[in-house]
Amino acid sequence: MEIQIIKTRRKTVSLEVKRDGSVIVRAPLRMPQREIQEFIESHRSWIEHKCRLMEKRRAQSVSTGAPPVDEISGKEWEKIREAFALQLPQRVF
Repeated sequence: MEIQIIKTRRKTVSLEVKRDGSVIVRAPLRMPQREIQEFIESHRSWIEHKCRLMEKRRAQSVSTGAPPVDEISGKEWEKIREAFALQLPQRVF
């Protein structure tokens, strides 16, 4: 399990489990590494539960066959914008 620790100007610690199963811990700048590790360990069962849930969701997801967003060219984006513009009702001013 990949755990990324991000220290920011905040007062509390937060946990986030991403769709890919990676975990992000956001902690205050002055919080010692030891306390962050203790926090992670005290929430280990919750983290593991959420990771299993995300794995289950990934397994159940259905692919649309569409290319990833970062692989769409400028011309393709323009075609997409035009297609949606045709479907949207005209604004009345």
